Amino acid sequence: MGNRLYFAGAGGTFYLRDNVDSSGSTGGQLAFFDLVNYQASPASYNATVFVDTPITSDTLLMALRCG
Repeated sequence: MGNRLYFAGAGGTFYLRDNVDSSGSTGGQLAFFDLVNYQASPASYNATVFVDTPITSDTLLMALRCG
């Protein structure tokens, strides 16, 4: 993975940035329930799914609370 930063997004998604110290930094968005599902109904996920624990390399996709 190298120099990668993760941070919480809306609806239980996570954003990532690679090579954050570089001017050529790239990024993306992840969702354990599949990003396509989130994009189909973001308002529903935003109202009911939350990142609710600190994000570490071993808890990245275990940090969600629904409801």
